Amino acid sequence: MTENAQLLERVAAKAAAVRPWGRPSLPEPVDASTVAQAEAALGFPLPALLADLYLRIGDGGFGPEYGLLPLLDSSPVRQTTCREPVPRQPRERTAKP
Repeated sequence: MTENAQLLERVAAKAAAVRPWGRPSLPEPVDASTVAQAEAALGFPLPALLADLYLRIGDGGFGPEYGLLPLLDSSPVRQTTCREPVPRQPRERTAKP
């Protein structure tokens, strides 16, 4: 077994206990076409280990700190609706003494 394969097994075991971003379980792994889309958008191939993490374990939600983000443009947190910006009131200028 290669070093990467051993690492993937260890990460998979730890990731199985993770509840990312309030979800009941990890997102499903991505398919090869999703990796290809991400690589095309980035303009370079993902490192093999990183691609394998997305392909075999899940589409983000595990790892150090807040974990890996989803591979493509999908938000890991609940999206909120945008509001119109509140117009700023001009400041009143005071006369200098």
